[in-house]
Amino acid sequence: PDAVLIRRLDRVLERSPRLADAWAWRGLFKRRALDYEGAARDLGRAWSLGLKSSLILTCRGEARLQTGDSGGMKDLEDALRLPAAAWNHAWCGRAKMAHERGPGALSYFDRAIALDPENGWYYAWRAEAKRILRLPRGMLRDFDRALELGLIEPNDGYVRAWRGVACLQAGRARAALADFDGALRRIPDYPLALHGKASAYRALGRWGEWLRD
Repeated sequence: PDAVLIRRLDRVLERSPRLADAWAWRGLFKRRALDYEGAARDLGRAWSLGLKSSLILTCRGEARLQTGDSGGMKDLEDALRLPAAAWNHAWCGRAKMAHERGPGALSYFDRAIALDPENGWYYAWRAEAKRILRLPRGMLRDFDRALELGLIEPNDGYVRAWRGVACLQAGRARAALADFDGALRRIPDYPLALHGKASAYRALGRWGEWLRD
């Protein structure tokens, strides 16, 4: 479907090359199709034609980062100077974690949660950032809140696996095992959950199950 829509927009832009909306939509469809270079070009063209929104900058920034262009981080930060939604802040935090791995990422998740406290993914991403950065304060509480808010299955399996790893790091092997089991019921071949389950068995001294897994 994306390829069909992109071809239709190709024809629209042949007739109306200054139609900013068409450039934007084609860029968004290319981004979804993982054509990040094309997406960045099209979204940049939409911006230059006057479609100056936080959505355009955030999506262009993400696409640029995916191509290895570090200037994408500036796009994400500049988007926050425009009227921005919670997801703009969350996306900036995720990019910071993916490309810089610094504690400054947490402030973006804090702002996203302040703007939209009922979105479980913002808590999950903040918790996983804390785990990666080894900043445990509030980490498990964030994971718990993310799951309480009812993430859609099977995607909640990823969060259960992340929480399982955090529980292992905190010395809570039984809780970790329960989380890995829950993750694998939703995503049977998730490598993080499979490896984590084996590690939990080892921590519990359940050697037969550890060898099996």
